[in-house]
Amino acid sequence: MQPLVVKSSYWELILEYLIEYGIFLAKAATIVVAIVIVVGTVAAAGSKQKKNLGEEGEP
Repeated sequence: MQPLVVKSSYWELILEYLIEYGIFLAKAATIVVAIVIVVGTVAAAGSKQKKNLGEEGEP
């Protein structure tokens, strides 16, 4: 029984590893950017709400 995929050279293995690592980094960066956007949006909304409450309370 032969393996399904046979790599013919060392450089192909390195290239495959780098491609997989690049995909991982892209996914990780996407998650980090999404979290930063959500946190920034929530912080901005909270800041705006706090500012509006301060203006309403002043005579």
